[in-house]
Formats: sequence, structure tokens, C-alpha cells
Amino acid sequence: MTAFTPAPVPASLPGDGPLYPAYPVPWPEECDDLFSPGLIVDVALVLQQHGYPPVADLRDQAALGMHLYRFLYQGR
Repeated sequence: MTAFTPAPVPASLPGDGPLYPAYPVPWPEECDDLFSPGLIVDVALVLQQHGYPPVADLRDQAALGMHLYRFLYQGR
């Protein structure tokens, strides 16, 4: 079986619409109300709905939150 390799997405130019890749987003200047424990719970539930084990352990929840935060704000 051949591994799936997504096609590269070229970066958009300003004025062309949304920029790709869209992440990371700029650091929030103030408190980020979007990044909350509820976001981590929602992502954990989506993972579970797709057949992954529940993210029930606090260490797993903390790791998921850390990786999600890095994805959103710290770049690659």
C-alpha cells in the first residue's frame, strides 16, 4: 500500500484571499479567550469520535493542550 502524500499548498499572496498556511496565528496581545479548557475537551471528543481512545488522564489532557497551543501559536 502506498502512503498518502498531500499535495503542497502554495502560499497565497496578500489580496488573494486567505493566506495558506493559516497557522500559526499571531500571538494574542491580551488574554486569549479562544484557547480554553473547553477547546481541549472539544478536540479530545472529536478524537474519540474518530475511534481514538478517550483523553481521560490529566497528563494526556495537558499534552493535548500543549501540542494544540504550539500548533496554533508557535509555528513549525
